[in-house]
Amino acid sequence: MEKGLDALYRAVRAVDSRHLVMVGACWNPRHLPPPSKYGWKNVAYEYHFYAWGQEKDPKGIIDNLRMHRDRERETGHGVPVYVGEFTFFATEAWKDCLQLMEDEGWSWTLWTGKNMQGNGNWGLWNYRSHSPDVDALASDDYETVKAKWAALSAPGAFVENTAITSVIRQIVRGQ
Repeated sequence: MEKGLDALYRAVRAVDSRHLVMVGACWNPRHLPPPSKYGWKNVAYEYHFYAWGQEKDPKGIIDNLRMHRDRERETGHGVPVYVGEFTFFATEAWKDCLQLMEDEGWSWTLWTGKNMQGNGNWGLWNYRSHSPDVDALASDDYETVKAKWAALSAPGAFVENTAITSVIRQIVRGQ
């Protein structure tokens, strides 16, 4: 995998020497090499952190994130970190987890802005009711597809997930 990442890095650098190159490992900081190994400059590493198997356990969730933090520290990569995908199913875990990422200086975005399932902590906004059957879009006629998509943009179709947006506001405002 490392040689493939190096080839991609070099392909980008062949046409662009000034922009940041994002290198993704997805799950584990140990899956990426130290940038010095290949002479990489101006890179950031990107991860997806989920506490699979502990989704509803606040302590398990924060412990899982601490494990990822410790792995990132062990690697000594010394590059910016971007957590490009995460969610914490237990609302009680959000504040501690976001604070940990902030304390580490990591940039982050959660999994999605809008949650089609209508509940849970997957997004900042939850669909007000059960989402339209988007799985059938490939076989639906034009008018049916148009109606399904229109339902998603109707006023009030989504409601703010205040359980997490209030915590996010607190953390980003330093409260």
